[in-house]
Order: sequence, then structure tokens, then C-alpha cells
Amino acid sequence: MSWSSPAVLIGLTVFLQPTVVQYVSLGGSRSDLCLIMALYMGLFRAQGGNYGVIVGLLQDLSGGGILGLNTLSKGLLGLLGEVIQRQLLILSYPALMLLFFLATLFEGALFLLLTRYLLALGFPKEVFLESLLFQTLINAVLGPLIVLLLNRLTGEKERMRGRRSVL
Repeated sequence: MSWSSPAVLIGLTVFLQPTVVQYVSLGGSRSDLCLIMALYMGLFRAQGGNYGVIVGLLQDLSGGGILGLNTLSKGLLGLLGEVIQRQLLILSYPALMLLFFLATLFEGALFLLLTRYLLALGFPKEVFLESLLFQTLINAVLGPLIVLLLNRLTGEKERMRGRRSVL
């Protein structure tokens, strides 16, 4: 089993998220490596939706919170990555930044919808939105860097060389 296999990448991500990433924050917000990995798997691996569900389920099991929320959001983001992979060919760095920005906003909106309106859990919306803003910016900058690093290490560039760039 290669270190770049999906099982190793997912295991490493789920291990790093609650251990290392919790100590690195900006404005009280941390990057969501599991979101980045779910999108990466959708964009550059076959069956990205399945990998997204696995990443989300492992994140739900390893952390607290609402069981199933990460499974749902990461699975949907993995599927979104698959659709983008099929339709858009290759994504440039600015397009990846926009994708991670929108994906983080989507996950935040899903969390807000489920907790506030379906589960009727009360929490200060202003604090949540401020935290979401910082997390969105962190993921928009860090996500494409991680994707480009993983592509370079796994040789994805050579596999995608025949395709033309979008954006």
C-alpha cells in the first residue's frame, strides 16, 4: 500500500484534524482538512463521493457534534468534486480557491440549517458567522496548496496533462 493511496490519505487526514490542526488557528477558526480531502478525492480520484462519505463518517466518529452532519456534507462535496472533474477538466489555482471558498460556505450553511432550524439548537449566530468567515478564508488559501502538493507528490499532473485548463 502506497502512502498516496486513498486509505492512507484519509487516515492521515482524520488523524491530523483533531491532533495537529486544533493548535493552529486564525481568529479562533481552524482549517477543515477533512473538507479539503473530500474535495481532493472527488476532483482527482474515482468514486470521490464514496471517499467523501468515508471521510465525513470518520470525522463524525472521531469528534463530537451532530452525528451524520459531516458524513452528509463531505459526501455531497465529494460528489460535487466528481461532477466538476467530469465537466471542467483541469482547475487553475484561482478556480480551486473559489471552489474551496464556496465549499466551506456550503458546509457552514448546511450546519446552520440543521442546527438552528431543524434541531432548534440555539447559539449566537453572529459568533458562528464570524468563525465561518475565518474558516472560509483559511480553507480557500490552504486547500489549493494542499491539492497542488498532493498532485505533485502523487503524479496527478502527468495523468491530467492531456486535458486543457479551465479558468
